[in-house]
Amino acid sequence: HQHSAFVHGHHGDREIFLDYREKAPGAATANMYLDASGNVIPKASIVGYRAIGVPGSVAGMVYAERNYGRLTLEKVMAPAIRLATDGFVLTDEEAGMLHDSILTQFPASRKIFQRDGNFYKSGDTFKQPELAETLRRIAARPEDFYQGAMARQIAQAVQQGGGLITANDLAAYTVKERKPIDIPYRGFEVINSPPPSSGGVTL
Repeated sequence: HQHSAFVHGHHGDREIFLDYREKAPGAATANMYLDASGNVIPKASIVGYRAIGVPGSVAGMVYAERNYGRLTLEKVMAPAIRLATDGFVLTDEEAGMLHDSILTQFPASRKIFQRDGNFYKSGDTFKQPELAETLRRIAARPEDFYQGAMARQIAQAVQQGGGLITANDLAAYTVKERKPIDIPYRGFEVINSPPPSSGGVTL
């Protein structure tokens, strides 16, 4: 699923904006979500393997921690790893969300989030051991996500599902520090995200 992610903060007297939004794979084309007649294929850009952009969240959060954080990556990630390992008790709402029909469409999500049809119920404990192992690998060597065995696994899985991401796409991903945009407003300085985010439209 395509996802945009940004970090904005202060470092001394300097405003910082990190852009680690997802990027289109190198093989993406302008018409990839159109049918032969030029009509938009419903949900093609948001559901399925061809909707996946090159992910930036791992690179962005690692960049933020290494350049501006005070803790180690291992310490920062430990609570998430523990939560994935030990699980948490599902509320009515959370259990209901796991009944989503989109999750049913793909074998991996159907297995992980729906127990292959034995749907989770309110009060069940939801554990994600595979996610915990992935997070441990990232904590130990985050570069592997983009330039190692994990990158190759990601690319292979996406391509097997009909998506476009390659190992080269992952290796080429970079985080960008951008200058935030700001406007004066009633005696305040309002700071927001620059393009490609919608911060300018908001301002």
